[in-house]
This record gives sequence, C-alpha cells and structure tokens, in this order.
Amino acid sequence: MAQKDASNDREFITYLYESYYPLMKKKAYEITKDYSIVEDLINEVFIKLMNKIDTLRSLECHKRTSYS
Repeated sequence: MAQKDASNDREFITYLYESYYPLMKKKAYEITKDYSIVEDLINEVFIKLMNKIDTLRSLECHKRTSYS
C-alpha cells in the first residue's frame, strides 16, 4: 500500500511539474530577472510542495495555481 501511495505521489508531482513549470518559470523570472536562480527556486518550491501533497490533491485545479 505504501509503495502504491509513493508511486501515486510521484505521478501527481510529475503532473504538477509538467503542468505548472512554464508558468512558474515565467513568474520567477518576472520577479528575479535572473535566469541563473530560476531553476533552483522552482526546485525548492517542488520540494516544499511534496510535503503538502495531500492538501494539493484536495484543491481544485484553479486553486492550485495560487497555492504554491
């Protein structure tokens, strides 16, 4: 069961990454004006989001955009 949950979590985080990466990259660059740190910032966000995966699953799609 735990292995299945981990697999589902991985798939969900991958879905979020693929869905929101372009928007996050654009917004991070608009704020920082520095592409050299944008990737690190996005990675840090996803690390933090992994700890909140249950909350993210419960949000409607349009609410996820503002959650992170």
